[in-house]
Amino acid sequence: MNNIQNISETRKNSIRRLKIISGQIFGLIKLIEEEDCNKLLTQVKATKSAFNGFTSELMKNLLSECLYDIKKENCSTENCEEKKTQELEKINEIITKFTSI
Repeated sequence: MNNIQNISETRKNSIRRLKIISGQIFGLIKLIEEEDCNKLLTQVKATKSAFNGFTSELMKNLLSECLYDIKKENCSTENCEEKKTQELEKINEIITKFTSI
């Protein structure tokens, strides 16, 4: 399987996981309306865990995708190499912010 197919499958998997999380959130709303504290707390924990797993996987896959795009870009000028360096620095900054949440 080539990298393009991996990216497409990654996006499909991300959408599938978000739909599951969306269903969990609608379940939270229903539990709040029903005032079922025990089930609500259990569902909050499950939803949080699912979302944390999703964001970790998303960051890993986006990082791989971004690095792949930067790597495949052919550079024949110094300006291009500088641009690649700036893009990598931006990615690093985003990852640093994400991991400090």
